[in-house]
Amino acid sequence: MVILSLGSNLTSKWGTPKETLLKSYKYFNSKDIKIVKKSSFYESEAIPNKTDPKFINSIIVVETSYTPFKLINYILSVEKKFLRVRSEPNSPRTLDIDIIDFKNKIVNIKTSLLDLQIPHPRLENRNFVLYPIKEVFNKWKSPLSGKSIDHLIDKLDSKSKKNITII
Repeated sequence: MVILSLGSNLTSKWGTPKETLLKSYKYFNSKDIKIVKKSSFYESEAIPNKTDPKFINSIIVVETSYTPFKLINYILSVEKKFLRVRSEPNSPRTLDIDIIDFKNKIVNIKTSLLDLQIPHPRLENRNFVLYPIKEVFNKWKSPLSGKSIDHLIDKLDSKSKKNITII
């Protein structure tokens, strides 16, 4: 099982952030990668700059024959198709895709162009990742700590628990 987090907070040529995410799903249904579960869409504040547009996020659970390296390269190609611009860290974007869990493994990929940690190192503190996972996989445990999804959500601060809504 592989969990991907998708987010957008900019309008694109495909429409609103939600419409952009819906359009991006088609790239995750092929002979090499297939969506098996999708969460609802969640709206939350941008991190760390709360004055940026709010994000729309969802997670998808996929089955894939890809290795982590091949999957991240595929994800980068999808983000490019959706005109993702990497100017500053945490800047607004048309599409952002993170690998949250790759078959419950911890993987580090380091090349001259890429420095990636799987699972995403901050997943346990992100409401926009945890709530969608809870919706589709309520028995999930973080590969980072082994803690249950319920425990991780309970540990979120009260502001994080309030600043997210299903849309």
